Amino acid sequence: FLGGGGESNCKLNTTHTAKSIFKGYMQDPRNTDNAWMETEVKHYHDEDGMFSNRTLMECRDDVNAEVAWITIHSDMLPRMYAEHGAILRRVAIEKKALL
Repeated sequence: FLGGGGESNCKLNTTHTAKSIFKGYMQDPRNTDNAWMETEVKHYHDEDGMFSNRTLMECRDDVNAEVAWITIHSDMLPRMYAEHGAILRRVAIEKKALL
């Protein structure tokens, strides 16, 4: 899914276990010497379609409420912000998914 928000603002509505893909510093054009982006990316694999009709997240504010499941295609990866495309490519390779 795509969405914004920190741990303190949103909670994912699932009991499924996620695999941590990446955690730490992320290259981002907004980074400075005094402030930078850190993130944690978790992979929830939904082979049986259980997530498709669920509310994905409960968020405490409107900024973080825009979350949706999407289908990723290879032509989308280069246009993604910061290192998001590279992270999704890593998951696709690991899962032997076609992009």
